[in-house]
Amino acid sequence: MGRLFYDGHPVPVMVDDEELAHVRAAVLAKLRHGEGFTLSWAEPHRRVTIWVSPAIEIRFDFDTVTAPRLDSARLARMTDAGASGAITFVAR
Repeated sequence: MGRLFYDGHPVPVMVDDEELAHVRAAVLAKLRHGEGFTLSWAEPHRRVTIWVSPAIEIRFDFDTVTAPRLDSARLARMTDAGASGAITFVAR
């Protein structure tokens, strides 16, 4: 189970390592182009959306040492959604 930390907030978002690897790839692709966008996730009893931009700290911590293999179709769905200014994933 990986963790996503945002803007210095001490409580991480818990995300499956495989899902987090895809989120990381999609987020970094957008940030490389200097784009700001929304990042949303569903938790058991709520939905959260944050604004991500190159000026805001974001950290991805993985429990596994070996990077999970990225599924190109899954990543494409995430980055295509990101083209509209939003990336969505499922938290644990």
